[in-house]
Amino acid sequence: MEQDYTCISNSGGGIFINIDEGIVNINPTEQILIVNCNSQSDGGGIYCEILNLGQIQVNNMKFNKCISQKYGGGIFALIQSGSQVKIDKSCEFYQCESYGNGGGIFVLNDFASECSFIINDTYIHQCNAKENTSSSSPTGYGGGIFLTGNGDYDPSSELLNLKGMKIYNNKADKNGQSLYIVMIKVVEFCQYGILGEYVKGNYSDTYSNESDLEGIPMDQNTFIFSTSEEIIELHKHLEPWWRILGILKSTQVIVNVSNPNGKLIFHIEGQSMIPIYFTVKIFELRDKTQEEIDQDQKEMNYKYNKNNLIAVKQISQQNIITPKYQTKNHQKTSIIRNLKIEKNFQSNAIEIIYPPEDGSHIPIQIEGEIPNDQTASFGLNEYKWLNYKQKVYGVLISNGRNIFTGKAGIDIKEDSNAAVPLEVIIEEEDVDDETEIDDPEKEDDPEKEDNDKKDDQEDQAEKDGKGKGLQVGAIIGIVFGILAFIALIVIIILVFVFASKK
Repeated sequence: MEQDYTCISNSGGGIFINIDEGIVNINPTEQILIVNCNSQSDGGGIYCEILNLGQIQVNNMKFNKCISQKYGGGIFALIQSGSQVKIDKSCEFYQCESYGNGGGIFVLNDFASECSFIINDTYIHQCNAKENTSSSSPTGYGGGIFLTGNGDYDPSSELLNLKGMKIYNNKADKNGQSLYIVMIKVVEFCQYGILGEYVKGNYSDTYSNESDLEGIPMDQNTFIFSTSEEIIELHKHLEPWWRILGILKSTQVIVNVSNPNGKLIFHIEGQSMIPIYFTVKIFELRDKTQEEIDQDQKEMNYKYNKNNLIAVKQISQQNIITPKYQTKNHQKTSIIRNLKIEKNFQSNAIEIIYPPEDGSHIPIQIEGEIPNDQTASFGLNEYKWLNYKQKVYGVLISNGRNIFTGKAGIDIKEDSNAAVPLEVIIEEEDVDDETEIDDPEKEDDPEKEDNDKKDDQEDQAEKDGKGKGLQVGAIIGIVFGILAFIALIVIIILVFVFASKK
């Protein structure tokens, strides 16, 4: 149902509502469209006063191009004495304007009497709060919504709830492009719940402009007599008030290509890590120095030889193996590693943020509660990007993918040393893919293939040579044995003949 009034009124250009102890539920089966309604004072579309526990619920209404000369281009709501206003079911405010505050909605709430204002499902876009230079009080605040009141608000009451607020492309000549809040406990309101959930609506910590949501910790009576300079000094973006920066203490990754739960298992220790919102950034911090590479190689060789010695002892108890061949294989592996470590090659810097934003992975599991120490862990099956032999990796954490912090919760933009180095522990490497990890550009190196073939041919030739040598030696031994046996018989016959003549 479309109501295009194109009308003008002092208060409530389209509808004027006064509720005292009553209940009004606007719930049409078809959307009500209020267009081009104008108010000389407050409430371009609707002006409503709700008193003495009164209630109003506005559903399925669209306010388009409604204008007020003072407050509330779409709706002006005065809520007193424990009353309630709820806006729900696909309400929309589009291109509404006020020449005061609250381009879409203006709410004046009596916080002391526990009044309630709730937005469950409302889209507010391209609304505008314009500055009125002839006004003695501050104007041009809250392009989408201006929320204010007197008295102390208790956030735990949850009487203010903007979770269903959807904002886009609103404007204000002064501050609060989509929302401006004037209340004594605005900071506590922002900090209640998880990351501003009761105040932010569809605002994104990652992508939205911080100027969309702003406010000031003072009541309405103080605000209307404040100068622009006083407001500028005290008002803030809302996001920093709810923001919680993670504190990273240590990071570790265990490499095990046989682990079915993830070839890379990451362990994080820190504080202020919020489940669901928690993300980890892993990036190339710097190239390893030659000294670090050499030291890593010494430790790797020591561990390799130690493990190999244990393995040889265990095998030798079951089978007799020629030590020469076992030693040769070990030396060959060690040499290949040394050659690859010494190579320098250019590669693009790696940066991974986990979990990905597309929702394809489950959130990182966190143990422990804020503000105590916490641990987090996750696994990755893709592991070949981790060039731990030549690169040092840094780790940062975030609650919302916007600001990534490290040591002591410091942003890396403020301190380049904030990242925590990633400790790499090797349980089982992928020996077959070792070349690809160290030097992807040499994956199909013909020189390497020729050298491998040459080594195989030399090994085979050595085995064939020893086999032939064994056969010749056996034949010569047999021949000498037969000759010795014949000589023995001849000697016996000669002795017998000599004895018979005597």
